[in-house]
Amino acid sequence: MAASDPSGGPSRELTLRILRELTGSTPPPGVRVRLWDGTCWPENAPSDAAATVVLTHPGALRAMLLSSSEAALGEAYLQNDFDVEGD
Repeated sequence: MAASDPSGGPSRELTLRILRELTGSTPPPGVRVRLWDGTCWPENAPSDAAATVVLTHPGALRAMLLSSSEAALGEAYLQNDFDVEGD
């Protein structure tokens, strides 16, 4: 995911594809993801979802998942790569 693509474009499509591949055909209930450009996934997720993971830039998902450790996830959160709204 190229960090130089603030408007979405190919980075947005790649992020959405990765999210679909990670979750299969059934996204987690009550959770949605909002991308840096305002795109929400899954597309039919209610706006009042229990929790929203906010990806703040095109490389955020990569930062979260690059090193499949809890420490890397925590560091991505501390670096403001993503935020969580709600419960």
